[in-house]
Amino acid sequence: ELWSAGVTRGTLFDNGGPCKALEDLLERGVVANRGTALVPGCGRGYDCKVLARAGFAPVVGIELAPTAAAAAQSECADFP
Repeated sequence: ELWSAGVTRGTLFDNGGPCKALEDLLERGVVANRGTALVPGCGRGYDCKVLARAGFAPVVGIELAPTAAAAAQSECADFP
């Protein structure tokens, strides 16, 4: 419901970018690339992109809100 009302980047539960904790864990090597990554409730897909850049493949984002799923598809259009 909130997504269809127009959640914009950086408002409400949209951080406007990937989770800083995830980025930190990847950078420090705490989370090693082990193949497939699943991101439930992926929103716009920011974390999906970070995981793909880190070498995870495939990266699967799951989003139940149709508006959020469309936003994720748009955000991640440049990723295979």
